[in-house]
Amino acid sequence: MTSISERGIAAEHLDLLPGPDVAIAGWRGLDPAQRWDWFQQLYAAAGHLDTRYRLGIRSGWWEDDVQVELLAALASWVSMFDYANWTDPEGKARLLLQLPSFREVFRGGASTFNPEEDRARFEEHLGAHRGCEQPRARQLP
Repeated sequence: MTSISERGIAAEHLDLLPGPDVAIAGWRGLDPAQRWDWFQQLYAAAGHLDTRYRLGIRSGWWEDDVQVELLAALASWVSMFDYANWTDPEGKARLLLQLPSFREVFRGGASTFNPEEDRARFEEHLGAHRGCEQPRARQLP
């Protein structure tokens, strides 16, 4: 099995997956810099979830609003089990039983999602089509 670091996923974003105590935040109401961060978090989550659950996510998923929303929802759902004191075996079983349906949504596209190789296309799309603005580099004191 390929590890997250081998797939080129930014580890600094993995702890920023949507939390269980917060409703799934949409990106449309965020300012451009916050949108950038939201999509970066989702990109990291996509790589993590794809590896963990063998979702078969295809390159270009970020261009499809349904896939974006489904990934955000799935990331939030998984985080309720992973990062919270939420124990619901029935809920976890429902999540696992839904995976085939999720895989069907993510199967569209010609090539497999590769976080390292797809990063430039993803970030170009954020600025051109999602109204995101990459934060300026922080100045060191």
